[in-house]
Amino acid sequence: MRRVLILGYSVTADKSGFAEFVRSSTALSGMDIEVDVCGVGGLNPLTLAVLYEGHVKRYGRYDYVFLEIATSIFGTKITDWAREGLDLFYDLCERIQASSARVALINLYRDDFNYPYHVFDMVLESLATRYELPLLDLAAGLIRREGRDFCRSLLRDVVHTNTIGAEYQAQKVCEFIKSVVQANKPQRHLPDPQYKARAIDFAPASLHRPPYVFSRSGLQVDCGVLHAGESCELVIPPGARVYGISFISGPVSGEFTLSFSGIAKPIVVQTYDEHCYYSRYNFRSFPPITGGQAVSVNQTDGLPSYIKLAKGEPDTSARVGRLVALHYFEENLIRDT
Repeated sequence: MRRVLILGYSVTADKSGFAEFVRSSTALSGMDIEVDVCGVGGLNPLTLAVLYEGHVKRYGRYDYVFLEIATSIFGTKITDWAREGLDLFYDLCERIQASSARVALINLYRDDFNYPYHVFDMVLESLATRYELPLLDLAAGLIRREGRDFCRSLLRDVVHTNTIGAEYQAQKVCEFIKSVVQANKPQRHLPDPQYKARAIDFAPASLHRPPYVFSRSGLQVDCGVLHAGESCELVIPPGARVYGISFISGPVSGEFTLSFSGIAKPIVVQTYDEHCYYSRYNFRSFPPITGGQAVSVNQTDGLPSYIKLAKGEPDTSARVGRLVALHYFEENLIRDT
């Protein structure tokens, strides 16, 4: 049995989207293929390398990993720090290869830009050409073949598909998976990145209570739990450049502060927004911070009254923080030449 993982963002996580059609499709029958799906949500891929390693530890290794990540905000800009952003993608691909899986790329159309190519179109095409990675281009390539009006006819909003669009994407993805698995081509080793993504989990920092396990669309993570007024502290490795924090947004989330040793002004992280009628994995990035040896995280109380939910009524109970990990860059001192 060859195990296939489709790893992506909100388009992959969408219960009415292409991934569910692929998983239940008969088009792959007779090929001895098992398809898993992991949909992270509508964020940039700054946490993906770490999440992928955690996913493999939980569910075992894969033979092929199909990356659908261009519909995240990585699709319109890499990061505020382009060098590290591109390195993080190399890092993800390198870790997939290091886990004995082969990388394939899926690029899907999004409708919030008005020029032929966006950043990730160019990144994916360059990677596919330079390193001979399989690429299914249903973005810029589909515009060239079928026109923008056709691409728009597949969507119900900026990135998510209607039923016709989901079925169309699923058909193309099934054909792509079949061709990649049948070809069974060895892959060139991607270069080691200059910056590698690392993370410090919050779950061990909350030993006074069991971790909260968040699970949605194939993603499962352990979270440290902080009630209003509580705090915890993490030790930061020497030389680390801390660039963000992952957490769960939802009905009982609110805000917390990050106070770095040696840094005068704390960072306030708002975890409650208009979509908090349901729980989801979330991430807040900030310009990389160096020099702090520790960070103290304090969960504040109070429901922000100025935020109106898109659906339903707010949960007015006490705020609870569910923190996943603190993310940082580690410079890779041993690299390919």
